[in-house]
Amino acid sequence: LSGGTFAYTDKNFGLGNKTVTTSGVTVNDGNGGGNYNVSYVSNTTSTINKANLTLTAQTNSKTYDGTLTAAAAPLVSGLFAGDTVTGLAETYDTANAGSGKTLSVSAYTLNDGNGGANYTVGTPTNTTGVITPAPLTVTTSDVTRGYDGTLAALGTAVVSGGTLYRNVSNGNVFDSLSGGTFAYTDKNFGLGNKTVTTSGVTVNDGNGGGNYNVSYANNTTSTISKANLTLTAQTNSKTYDGTLTAAATPLVSGLFAGDTVTGLAETYDTANAGSGKTLSVSAYTLNDGNGGANYAVATQTNATGVINRAPLTVIIDDQSKLLGAADPLLTYRISGPGLIGTDTLSGSLTRAPGETLAGNPYAITQGSLFNNNYNIMATTAYLVIKSPALPQQPPQPIPPLDASAMTNEVWQSLLGKNDVFLLDPYGSSRIDLRAGFAFGQIVPESDRGVPRAPQPQPQLFEETVWRTDVLFARTRSGEF
Repeated sequence: LSGGTFAYTDKNFGLGNKTVTTSGVTVNDGNGGGNYNVSYVSNTTSTINKANLTLTAQTNSKTYDGTLTAAAAPLVSGLFAGDTVTGLAETYDTANAGSGKTLSVSAYTLNDGNGGANYTVGTPTNTTGVITPAPLTVTTSDVTRGYDGTLAALGTAVVSGGTLYRNVSNGNVFDSLSGGTFAYTDKNFGLGNKTVTTSGVTVNDGNGGGNYNVSYANNTTSTISKANLTLTAQTNSKTYDGTLTAAATPLVSGLFAGDTVTGLAETYDTANAGSGKTLSVSAYTLNDGNGGANYAVATQTNATGVINRAPLTVIIDDQSKLLGAADPLLTYRISGPGLIGTDTLSGSLTRAPGETLAGNPYAITQGSLFNNNYNIMATTAYLVIKSPALPQQPPQPIPPLDASAMTNEVWQSLLGKNDVFLLDPYGSSRIDLRAGFAFGQIVPESDRGVPRAPQPQPQLFEETVWRTDVLFARTRSGEF
């Protein structure tokens, strides 16, 4: 026999169970095969072995996305015509960023009409895979706090650019942010326009943060609200001076370190004397580096102020009039510092009643003279009612002084008595007998009672006693 045509009845893999048909065999019998009546029988114990098919993972680079997927597809070798491989895929061994990553064939469908059984498939890996860190921009959510003089901020890290992925190599949980350092770029008040910086945020991704390339962005919509500052007027006492000023300074509370309040002052509500006066903060300069705008300032009044009356000395002028005449205008003078500014006294002086010589002298007192801002201390003066003036006498020689009539006992009896003066009968001289003084000088005993050079005519006095050509007249000192 020679030649022939042989064929499997199907192409698929099988071990000792494959059917092979035979036909067209040449019978070499010298008779052109005519010596035989040939028939064919199929062989049913043949074999088709599996073919070798290799699917080789290819290199791949990608940016971290939390998955194992790779865009590359495995390379197919050993596939026979008519067969195909579809659904080819490969994956990384881990989702974390890095280089030298292992890529493996993860999926394929072998379309060979035998469910892929016609091939022995090999899937070599690839160890040149790369996963680069994903870009991630981190900032903070809006921070709001009151002014405290520092840059400190309690921020919360958030993503402003990029994505935090679910990491299949880290329990399939989402990556997260924690921690961080946050700070305002300046300490001053601002509503929705303050900048807060972010740094040092921890990325929890199961890879020590290596899956992300982190950059930071400032938050520019944060807030620092005003701090409350209280300036409380303090109690103050002073003597009336016509002004609202107070020596006390307001008490400051709520001020933060590094800031100061200068020029503190407070004033009374009115300048008038009294107690329970209201004191109010009148001036201050808030030095906070922001023109005082970092604080909401409240000023508290104080209702315990006192303005004491100022002392005022009023010297009432002595007055005199002739018997039966109308009273003169009762006048006074202000001693010492006097009245303040345009202050005046209201009311008027008054004198003791009486219009007789026997009632002399009549005390002149403060009466209704008053100003609530002053504690008035008025001297007492006197009004003297005089007899009508005697006719002018021609000058007469003054007889010698009878020394025996002016004994030391007489002088001693007069010494120290206020308002006693020695006058000659014609009013040509006077001697102040208090302590033996005359015209501010000590009078020698030998000169006592000796008339001096003529002086201007003195006022007349009513209560008189004659002794040895000398007239004693009693009146208030200084009234000459």
